[in-house]
Amino acid sequence: MAAQCWACKAGVSPVGVPSSALPLDPLGTCWDCHVSACNAHARRDPGAGKWLCYTCVATGLAVSAGIEDQRASDVRFEASDEFEVRFPELADAAAELRNYWRTGPGEPVLGRYLQAHPTVGLRDWALGSDALGTGEFLVADRREGRDLEVAASGVRDLLTPGLASLIEELGRG
Repeated sequence: MAAQCWACKAGVSPVGVPSSALPLDPLGTCWDCHVSACNAHARRDPGAGKWLCYTCVATGLAVSAGIEDQRASDVRFEASDEFEVRFPELADAAAELRNYWRTGPGEPVLGRYLQAHPTVGLRDWALGSDALGTGEFLVADRREGRDLEVAASGVRDLLTPGLASLIEELGRG
């Protein structure tokens, strides 16, 4: 049996490729989580020179922001600008959702949530917004009539626990 892209099979939103073109053959194995991934669901990280799937990039953003436990990933970002330089296609694809949490209508929602839950250790607002928006983009159900609706059944399976819980609890729809 030939290798298959894990994200194509799991229904992760593609980047730079229409959904109708999926599934694609994998081009490599993610350095962080070791799944096979195609070029719609992973890229070579110019910062580390390693093939990374986009769910691990979202986890790296969450770890860097303080949402996720440090042990969840070895992938790190110093700032939002670094994310945009290292993964421009993913940053562009998730831009609307990233901005929603950073400066849009989601900003006060996230702020109130963090005040009510001080144990969520958000250290960097921009990276936190990047993690939320990117994670939400990856698990969004974009079938006709369901644009940007988060596929609840897939959130826990596709993302790490801290990021998945935050997306589920904030409940953007």
